[in-house]
Amino acid sequence: RSGYIKRVPIDTFQPQRRGGRGKKGTATKEDDDLMQIFVATTHHYILCFTDKGRVYKLKAYEVPQTSRQAMGTAIINLIQLEPGEKIAVTLPIKGIEVGGYLVMATRLGEVKRTAVADFQNLRTNGLRAFDIEDNDELCWAALTTGSDDIVMVSHNGMSIRFSENDLRVASRASGGVRGIKLRKGDSLVSMTIADDTKELLVITENGMAKRSEFQEYRLQNRGGSGCKVMSVSAKSGPVVGAVAVCSDDNILIINSAGTATRSAVTEFQVRGRNTKGVIAVKLDEGTTVASVTVIGNLDDSSDEED
Repeated sequence: RSGYIKRVPIDTFQPQRRGGRGKKGTATKEDDDLMQIFVATTHHYILCFTDKGRVYKLKAYEVPQTSRQAMGTAIINLIQLEPGEKIAVTLPIKGIEVGGYLVMATRLGEVKRTAVADFQNLRTNGLRAFDIEDNDELCWAALTTGSDDIVMVSHNGMSIRFSENDLRVASRASGGVRGIKLRKGDSLVSMTIADDTKELLVITENGMAKRSEFQEYRLQNRGGSGCKVMSVSAKSGPVVGAVAVCSDDNILIINSAGTATRSAVTEFQVRGRNTKGVIAVKLDEGTTVASVTVIGNLDDSSDEED
C-alpha cells in the first residue's frame, strides 16, 4: 500500500494444501501490507489506476524482476504520480487496441463504463479515468466485451449482479452511477465479471473461503441492495475478496504480512450462495487476508510468464 511493485516468476509459489500457512511473498515496511497480486506476461501492459481516478500505463518488463523476499521498487520511479495519489488497482492488458470496455468501481459502490479506445493516448503523466467524489476512491477495474454481467460484492457479504448494458458508455472524465446500494458502514470489496461456466470464490478476513455457482446470483437491476454472497460471522470475519474461478485454476492468497499461499480451486467444495466457508489459510495472530488472485492459463503460453 506504500507504493512498491515487483515481479517474480510464477513458479516461485508452488501449490499447497488448503489450510496451510504459506510462505513469505514479499518484504514490507512497518505499517505496510501487500495490496494486490496479479498474473501477466512480460509483453502485457499494466494499467495503474490511482485512488483519485487517474490511470497510467507501464510495460510489464519495465517492472524490475526480484526475489520472493525483496520489497520491490517504488512505483514513483516508474510513473509520474501526482502529489497525494496512490495506486489503487492494477490491470494487466494485452494492448490498448484490444477493444471492448473498461468498467471501474469505487469503494462506495459507484460504477462507470468507458470504451478502451478512449485510453489509447495514455501519456507518462496519466489521464483522468473517473471523476471521484471527495469521500470516495477508485478501487476496481475490469475489461468487458460489451455484453457481460457485473458482480459486485460488499464487506458485509452482500452482492449484486447486473448487465453492463445498464451502464451507459461514459466519457473518460465523467463520474459514475450507483452500482450497489450499500447499508451504513458497508463498503465494496470486489467487482468481477460473471461467467456461468465458472464459480465465484469468496474469501474472508480471517481466512475462510468457499465457491458457489454464478447461476445462484440472479440478474437484477443496477443500484439495488442485492443478496447475500456468504454467511459471515465473528469467526469468519467480513468478506475481503471475490474472484471468478474454474476447476483447473489455482488461487494465490496473500495475508497482511506478505505471506503467500497457493491452493488448487478444487480444495474448496461448491456450496450454496448463503452458506459458510472452510478454512483456506491459517493466519498468525494480528494478520488478516489482504487479497486473493487467480492463477489460471494465460492467453498466450508462448509469452514469457511472470
